Amino acid sequence: MLAPIVRRVVQDGYNKQNRGDFQALTRMFAQDGVFEFAGDTPFGGERRGREAIRDWFEQVGRDFGSLRLTAHDVAVSGPPWNLRVIVRFSDTYELISGDTLTNHGFQFLRIAWGKVKEDRILVDLGVVENALSLVESGRDVQARSPASRDTAS
Repeated sequence: MLAPIVRRVVQDGYNKQNRGDFQALTRMFAQDGVFEFAGDTPFGGERRGREAIRDWFEQVGRDFGSLRLTAHDVAVSGPPWNLRVIVRFSDTYELISGDTLTNHGFQFLRIAWGKVKEDRILVDLGVVENALSLVESGRDVQARSPASRDTAS
């Protein structure tokens, strides 16, 4: 009975992420919520509390580019005070380098009374590393490009 409601909540969170509304997205978390992006990348690690979680999403947008999430499967179990949710998703990266890549992953959520207590993300880190390389390559090209000159007299 709760599964359709939770699916809508997950999609609402993805919609907020997709439009860059990180303030609204992080209000979905409990004050003491935990967010983890697994892996040894600049984005990897665990963040605790809404502010740290919002900072992570803002850092990804600033240093990486936009991220568009699509939920494919959502599995729900447990009572409202301890819901456990697994999401199979894909994400499309529109990198600041101009490149676009797609990745796939899984998300584990623990939700208590409508607030996200725990959110853990696992994606293909090879795709993330490739994306980071493309972003760095774009920065290197920009750094080596001659500065534009004003030719007006």
